[in-house]
Amino acid sequence: MKKQPRKDHLLDVASALFNQYGFHQTGIDLIMKQSGVSKTTMYKYFKTKEDLILEILKRRSATLQEALMSRIKTAQDENPDRPAYASIPIIFDATEEWIKSGEFYGCNFVRAASEYTQNDDPIRAYAVQHKANIQAFVLSLLADHPCSNHDDLAGQIVLLLDGAVVSAQVRNDANAVQKAKAILSILLAAP
Repeated sequence: MKKQPRKDHLLDVASALFNQYGFHQTGIDLIMKQSGVSKTTMYKYFKTKEDLILEILKRRSATLQEALMSRIKTAQDENPDRPAYASIPIIFDATEEWIKSGEFYGCNFVRAASEYTQNDDPIRAYAVQHKANIQAFVLSLLADHPCSNHDDLAGQIVLLLDGAVVSAQVRNDANAVQKAKAILSILLAAP
């Protein structure tokens, strides 16, 4: 078995700790201890804790977007006559799998925006950009939807998705995504 590169291992460990405990509550000492990485190695890769957080968010965003695009492309390849917007429930299915994975502690991008509250903070800015990218992705899938305002519908869908994630986290609602998908079907059926 090939040994994982040290930087990737550090990112994986820090990501798991930040996911479970939050960004501010997770100290560098804990990350170094759990990852088995020295302070020298830590700072070789990341000058600050914030640089580490930003790298984790970028990696998570890229992984998420690639996974969603792959799943949707597969669905569209299997049924090329189906309109693109009919693939939007796949995003909700992926979200439900994540919530039920046992590694769900809420959305790291929402957490980042709530822990780094200054609008000019790079971590907050990246979290906001990630959410905008998700909305743009949903908007791209709505291009052939018959509604009169694709921007509004994309915003409603992302709000619904975010609400399902928050409901699953805060209210421990195991059916939050299924409830959201029921509303989604109404939104997508409306002209």
